[in-house]
Amino acid sequence: MGLAQSSFAQIDFGPRFSFLVSNISVQNSAPILDSDFEAGYQLGLFARLKIPGTQWHVQPEALFISAGGFITDPSGRNDFDMQRLDFPILIGRKLGPVRLNTGPVIRKNLRTKSKVISYDGSIGFIGSAYKEVMVGYQAGVGIDVMDFVFDLKYEGSISDVRG
Repeated sequence: MGLAQSSFAQIDFGPRFSFLVSNISVQNSAPILDSDFEAGYQLGLFARLKIPGTQWHVQPEALFISAGGFITDPSGRNDFDMQRLDFPILIGRKLGPVRLNTGPVIRKNLRTKSKVISYDGSIGFIGSAYKEVMVGYQAGVGIDVMDFVFDLKYEGSISDVRG
């Protein structure tokens, strides 16, 4: 959710406050590491630049993300915390009152922390396995109500997140 201010008819901008739900999927591990959905938040700024004469827009954002959850491994349940900066550049189109958005996102890992025991019994830290910079994607739908912006987004990773 954000609060939009219009400086000109072609540009909307404002703060973004978002609630998010995250899930971690770990592949190629034996045994499989499980995680569950956990809540997090986003704080940041967005701008929506409308392309004159069309229903299209470009929406760059700068977001601080704090997410987490837990990972279940052979040692039991371990908390997982992650903080990062996201820089999505979304291309969108307005269809009636609804906006559709999609585009790439560059992620800068700030901190990732969790102790896990791998399948061979050695202790490791997930944070040391994450790449510092990753590429992902976002896609979603949104609606503007008065000066408020409501978006529902899905995001995923294009690059391997391991370092």
